[in-house]
Amino acid sequence: TDQRKTVRAVSAPSNLRNLEPTIRQRTIEVLNSLPEGETFDWVDTVSVELTTYLLASLFDFPLEDRRKLTRWSDIVFAVPEPGGVVETMQQKFDEMMEMVAYFEVLWAERRKNPGHDLVSMLANGEATKDMPTLAHMGNLLLLIVGGNDTTRNTMSGSVYGMNTYGDQYDKL
Repeated sequence: TDQRKTVRAVSAPSNLRNLEPTIRQRTIEVLNSLPEGETFDWVDTVSVELTTYLLASLFDFPLEDRRKLTRWSDIVFAVPEPGGVVETMQQKFDEMMEMVAYFEVLWAERRKNPGHDLVSMLANGEATKDMPTLAHMGNLLLLIVGGNDTTRNTMSGSVYGMNTYGDQYDKL
């Protein structure tokens, strides 16, 4: 409960109003970049891209690295297998350690210069600031996986459903 309270402010109406122009701008950029008259991968081009933009906004995460958030989310529950998301346990471990190292740097920066993002809230919150690194990673992974999977799958499933059951679109 105390840890949840630490990050609750990110979804407060005032914070969401502050993020709205950024989210709208990024959504417009993604939708305006879609090819016309040709087939494209909706999941990667729209659902993943918009989700990573949103997560990057909430974490104040460097935009050029935003796809790392999706990758880390994907490997958390991946079962290593040839041709899979990760092929070996060592690969999975190495990539998770890359995430730990990346967030340790962000964590240290936000301890010195906090903002209104999730990393700053966790790095400076009374209930979370003194947690060990792996506990911090657990909280961050919950936020990354929850935000990534829910948003990406809802967008993808909604478009698939509307295309499959066009009569439902009229009802909507």
